[in-house]
Amino acid sequence: MVDAYLIAFGSFLLLAGRLGDLLGRKKVFLSGVALFTASSFVCSLAVNQAMLIAARFFQGMGGAISTSVIVAIIVTEFSGANERAKAMSAYMFVAVAVDRSVCSWRHLDPGVNWHWIFVINVPIGIVTSFLVRS
Repeated sequence: MVDAYLIAFGSFLLLAGRLGDLLGRKKVFLSGVALFTASSFVCSLAVNQAMLIAARFFQGMGGAISTSVIVAIIVTEFSGANERAKAMSAYMFVAVAVDRSVCSWRHLDPGVNWHWIFVINVPIGIVTSFLVRS
């Protein structure tokens, strides 16, 4: 399951970055967020291992697509060095916080099963898409 995500993430990172240059970073970012969000929902519904592995592959693809352009978006949208440093700091804070929370989620409540870790991504993806479009 972990390998399916990592293989897709590593395989599509450079291609997605180039697509961002050609098609527009915002469009590529939104596509990646949409794919990641939809795949997360499918992961939460997985009834067998094959379904989960396939959904994780597409989740990795969505993660690569959105991640490949986010730094370029920050660099172009924040022109001042101080603004850019603050934006990059905020991005890294969120990325590290999400990674830490995903690694320790099961310690919160013994009644929460593994499906919920994927459900968390759905409202975050929807809010992100809404905020980026506005």
